[in-house]
Amino acid sequence: MICAYCRGQASQTDHLITRNQARRRHTAAQARDLAKYKVPSCMPCNIAKGCLLRVPKSHAHLIPELEALTGGVYAVFDGTAASLRTVVK
Repeated sequence: MICAYCRGQASQTDHLITRNQARRRHTAAQARDLAKYKVPSCMPCNIAKGCLLRVPKSHAHLIPELEALTGGVYAVFDGTAASLRTVVK
């Protein structure tokens, strides 16, 4: 598999809806394990992203949907440290 963030070799699956969001909202809990809200990720990108509300560029179209489900504010993450500091929609 290819990492959705940096295009490297993916070894993990990243949930775009965090566990905390799923605990707070029933709709987020129901949607968390849907395939469209999970992406392949390499360990460095998954660790760097952590629990921040970031999606890969290829899934930026899901941002309005994710924000409606979770109440959070999402941004794009491209696998670089600079993209973690900047909230750009």
